[in-house]
Amino acid sequence: MDQLGESIRNAYVIIDLYSRKIVGWEVYESESSEQLKRVVKRAIARENMAPKVIHSDNGSPMKGWSLVEYLYELVSIVINSFK
Repeated sequence: MDQLGESIRNAYVIIDLYSRKIVGWEVYESESSEQLKRVVKRAIARENMAPKVIHSDNGSPMKGWSLVEYLYELVSIVINSFK
């Protein structure tokens, strides 16, 4: 809950950096690597292609073991930005 008593939502957005097209997005009330993995899988299915490189923020969902393992099976390069 925020200071106004409203629940906070987390948006997962996947953007193709070359075209700037949003290829996947979903909103959840909580944050988890399993949810992010689901968003990635749906984006890949919708676009009918897997990315060659994944560049991400350094958020906690990107550090979940099942997601990390899935991403390394999927692509050759995973880049995390550091703040």
